[in-house]
Amino acid sequence: MYLRRAIIFGVVIFAVLFYIKEDIRYLYRLYERYNDKPSALNLRAYVADIEGKEVKGVKDNLSGLTWSDKHRLLFAVVNKPPEVVWLTSDGERAGSLPIPEITDPEAVEWMGDNLFRVGSEKDGSAWLVNIDILKGNYQLLSNIPLEGYTRPGNNGLEGLAWDKENQVLFAAKEKKPVIISRVDVQREESSVSTLPASVTSSVRDVSGLHYHSPTASLLVLSDESNKVLEINSEGLVTDRLYLNAGWAGLAEDIPQAEGLALDDEANLYIVSEPNLFYRFTKKQNGRTRLYRPEMSLE
Repeated sequence: MYLRRAIIFGVVIFAVLFYIKEDIRYLYRLYERYNDKPSALNLRAYVADIEGKEVKGVKDNLSGLTWSDKHRLLFAVVNKPPEVVWLTSDGERAGSLPIPEITDPEAVEWMGDNLFRVGSEKDGSAWLVNIDILKGNYQLLSNIPLEGYTRPGNNGLEGLAWDKENQVLFAAKEKKPVIISRVDVQREESSVSTLPASVTSSVRDVSGLHYHSPTASLLVLSDESNKVLEINSEGLVTDRLYLNAGWAGLAEDIPQAEGLALDDEANLYIVSEPNLFYRFTKKQNGRTRLYRPEMSLE
């Protein structure tokens, strides 16, 4: 009799927790944000106006993301086969270029002019590459090896971000453990330091980075934790953008966020595997959603 009551009680508790889990998550996230002090970027104000749009011409493994002021385009990478893909701000594929010499590219960052850093998860290196999209060719110039980024396999280099003013490259190791490195490329031999583990203690992995120069903030994307963190120059989290249904105007969870970027008008972009594109803009009265999963653009 006692065992039966215990089982029934356990089932009831489980059922109650199952039905209120979203309420629990909502309350926890309010608690997370309680001491946050948003910068001028105001990350929490972003709302999706393009959601889950399939990038035609890309079947799978879309990863990494960066905005080029010169080209007025977004750049991403695909790892099988290795290639760089460029997209419009509406998520349309505008072109691509095979890069077979870089194995397993997972991150890309525009450095200025035709220069990009492409991150190889296989060899744990950030390659400096000259990419000419008009001529359809590229040239490998140099690379920065990142110690410890190749172990264990498939948990390595996942994000790059460039602080142009201070000539600092940020790199992120996905997990086991999560590492964010700061590479001072001004020195003859690049100086590498590691941000404190406390910076990423609230996320289970890192799948993308972006440096926002106007606020000197580092944006950290986490696929497994479904969020973007804004981290200030002191290593403190100042704001968060959640990537689940019901947050930031999303109708559905972002399935596997693998790259993020901001353009020069502060629009925020995220790509997700297999080939999905998202755009977020600041909240505005009368804002019209341009695309969501149930819409058809055809």
